[in-house]
Amino acid sequence: MLIEQISLEIDAQKKSLDSARMLSIESPGRMQSRYDSTAIESAWVADGLSRALAEKRRNIELLFNLRMVKICDRIVISSVVTLEIEDKVTPSIKSYFIVPVASGYKLETDERVVFTLTPEAPLGRALLEKKVGDEVIVGGALAKRGVIVTII
Repeated sequence: MLIEQISLEIDAQKKSLDSARMLSIESPGRMQSRYDSTAIESAWVADGLSRALAEKRRNIELLFNLRMVKICDRIVISSVVTLEIEDKVTPSIKSYFIVPVASGYKLETDERVVFTLTPEAPLGRALLEKKVGDEVIVGGALAKRGVIVTII
């Protein structure tokens, strides 16, 4: 499911990359005015899109080779974790899939919604090696929240 979402993004970015490359190639060789930087800017956009595509391809390869842990008493990469988030306004329950790359995706199944989370994220870093019942405090000085691991 996650690999499919990233693949769809790659397809969309390929089209954008092709457009940016064509615009930089088809721009007149001579600037139309001293402020005309269309060709240069299009080349920069194409370069950035090319780098983003390469990163997404690496992410797919890493996810494809990810070894899933079936049962573990501690949170590791590839764990699906359910958390009870203590919030002053509305406490909530959220599920996260701990992955090495591709944080921030929303995966929807029939039973629940699962968000991807990497160890580079503050919550992901705090959750690694925790077990059911552990409480984790995350957030900055102004917005600290308690999180209790309920299911691994």
